[in-house]
Amino acid sequence: MNPLLEEKLISLPKLKRENAASRTCKICGREAPLFDVVDFNKMCSEDNPLQFGAAGIPVAYYRCVNCDFAFTDFTDDWTSADYSRFIYNEDYIKIDGEYAGARASRTARHMQSVLDGCQHLKILDYGSGSGQFAAQLQRLGFVHVSNYDPFSSPERPHDLFDVITCFEVIEHTSDPIGTLADIARFLSDKGAVFVGETLQPDNIQAIRGSWWYLAPRNGHVSTYSEFTFSYLASKLGLEFIRGAPFVFARPKLDDALGRAIGRIGPRVAGTALFAPPDSRDPRWHETENDGFQAFRWTAADNIFWPRASLGVGLNTIRIPFLIEVVEGFARNCRVFVDGAEAETKINGNAIVARISMTEPGRHGVMLRTPPPVSPKALGTAPQDERPLGLAIPLGPG
Repeated sequence: MNPLLEEKLISLPKLKRENAASRTCKICGREAPLFDVVDFNKMCSEDNPLQFGAAGIPVAYYRCVNCDFAFTDFTDDWTSADYSRFIYNEDYIKIDGEYAGARASRTARHMQSVLDGCQHLKILDYGSGSGQFAAQLQRLGFVHVSNYDPFSSPERPHDLFDVITCFEVIEHTSDPIGTLADIARFLSDKGAVFVGETLQPDNIQAIRGSWWYLAPRNGHVSTYSEFTFSYLASKLGLEFIRGAPFVFARPKLDDALGRAIGRIGPRVAGTALFAPPDSRDPRWHETENDGFQAFRWTAADNIFWPRASLGVGLNTIRIPFLIEVVEGFARNCRVFVDGAEAETKINGNAIVARISMTEPGRHGVMLRTPPPVSPKALGTAPQDERPLGLAIPLGPG
């Protein structure tokens, strides 16, 4: 054996959960456990993501237990010069062939149909790259189009804009809150931001770092789910509209813009529900800690959150869990809102329910589970007679 390798192997600590790395989520501040580690040269390719060879440089990604945000802190201390030198250099065209213009032409034609009737509005393409998308929009009849990019067009605009486009941009930022807040500074009080982005697939927990879009060589340092987007929109005082593209909109819109957005898709709000920090509720067992994060086991088959904040339109309710007492327990759970059953599915380690609401405010959410069962009855822990269901992370105090 190579002596250096042997020395490294000998120095490895014993396997313990508390040795696992985690970070604080950059968006919501919750725990973001280590999700996967990929090679720096991994590029966006479903067939051959290491076609130019491995760099031998590990890049760790973390994923939030609350808002699904997945990110690396690998480039957090990089300067613009660092990005230009190591990612957006002369080799970048090799790993993103559409950067040269094909994507801009295709996206401009799509936005021409999306923004039909909005040709008179002021438009800013944020993160514009070479500026080809903005030029294409002008050729297609849009009158007032500007572009801004911190690398290629660094002069900041001085106006406010009714429409801001942001395509294939926010996966490249290591500061999503700061970037979206900066975008919102250019947005008029009746405007909207149109975001083109590839979101995490439903099976992201299973495929992890093999997901083709998790690609540090493309500069993809941040990735999102639909739930992340709805959370971000709420944090910024905007409404989230699901569609192609996604939209972050002011509550009141320009008439023409409102009609255009109405054709895109539904407004979507999101909320995550956790175990209560108050230990007096008999439907929950006492707080435990697995060496990584605090949680509580459910002790009853009806778990209530009496004042969940929901919005008008389609609501996504996410209930994360760390452990299920038996395999398949979570798949047999159902969610009800004010007595009405919601469409429920499992997405990774979370129960996800969707329901449309006509009134915003506080609503009662019930999680109906199979009957809890004790580890003693299962034969896994003879001394533990507690009825257990799901281990759900502890909510904020």
